[in-house]
Amino acid sequence: MERAQVVAEALGNAVRRASLRHKLARRVEHLEALRQVDQAILASLDLGPSLEVLLDKLFLLPLDTAAFFLYEPREKALRLAAHRGFHTPSPSLPRSLLLGQGHVGQAALTGEKVAVDDLSREPGSHPEFTREEGLLAERAYPLLARGRLLGVLAAFTRRPWDLTEEDEAFLETLVGQSTLALDSLKVLQDLQKSQRELEAAYELTLWGWAKAVELRDQETAGHTERVTALSLRLAEVLGVPEEDLDDLRRGAILHDVGKIAIPDSILLKPGPLTEEEWAVMKKHPVYAYEWLSGIPFLKKALEIPYAHHERWDGSGYPRGLRGLEIPLSARIFAVVDVYDALTSDRPYRKAWPKAKALAYLQEQAGRQFDPEVVAAFLRLMEEEEKA
Repeated sequence: MERAQVVAEALGNAVRRASLRHKLARRVEHLEALRQVDQAILASLDLGPSLEVLLDKLFLLPLDTAAFFLYEPREKALRLAAHRGFHTPSPSLPRSLLLGQGHVGQAALTGEKVAVDDLSREPGSHPEFTREEGLLAERAYPLLARGRLLGVLAAFTRRPWDLTEEDEAFLETLVGQSTLALDSLKVLQDLQKSQRELEAAYELTLWGWAKAVELRDQETAGHTERVTALSLRLAEVLGVPEEDLDDLRRGAILHDVGKIAIPDSILLKPGPLTEEEWAVMKKHPVYAYEWLSGIPFLKKALEIPYAHHERWDGSGYPRGLRGLEIPLSARIFAVVDVYDALTSDRPYRKAWPKAKALAYLQEQAGRQFDPEVVAAFLRLMEEEEKA
């Protein structure tokens, strides 16, 4: 009897240890799953991958199907965004639900979990679909962040709902993680939208300034669009990093903005300028710098308005910069600007043929222009001519 009791106690201890090991393994599995969900949320700017990871982790639980519905405020409806485990082909699944419609819609409307243990008695909004799928139990969890509805997670089984207390706790945690993923993406999308709108407003403002110059200086109508586009193409040929192209584009748009301060008597004078008038005209890069240097957004872009009249040999203005002292963006723009001016009609002369303008650039390489930039521009023109 004593030996039997010892054996029974040993067996009981072994069973308890095995149970504890199983629980510990499950808990570690759940913790690792939550860590992977966190990584997916932080790593992706797109909701799709995060929802797929969440679905993967949901199926560590004894569930048969699950679906995420996202709330569309304008339509006051829930749209199916991701799902797993249904027999019905994806295109035939119910795609949207109104607030209050079915168990999912009810969870969204009330902001509380909806639990249904017998879908044959309470089939919800699509009884035929529920019957064909053989679904028996459902849990619908509203995904709420700061009082705002983001969506609903619906989980189903084809047998009686039998999740353990630990599994229920893990499911509730995944609901929280799903809310975090949706809320993080929503905040990010709102920030990106605001940034795009702000950038668009900046862009319109820059073009407004450029158009104001062109309206005063009618001989350059359309000049800004042409030199901006061509400068970007030349910058790409020269390997300018993509992240610097926006600054170059803004600088090209603003290249003559300082001319707003030049009197009409000088800016619109049909004949040659006197020495005094020319001294005033040469101030327009300085005016551009003085007006705009206090705007951090335009700091890098100002390289072109401030330095595109500098010359490779140091004889330019306003600072007399020489060679590589001149910013690359200004050296690029100077070649394009002169080429466009030479090949456009002016009141005092007709446009030059392209071949003559290119020959002039080549002649001025090493004096007015950076020789490497001129060489790249000639290659670009040749390639575009062949195309």
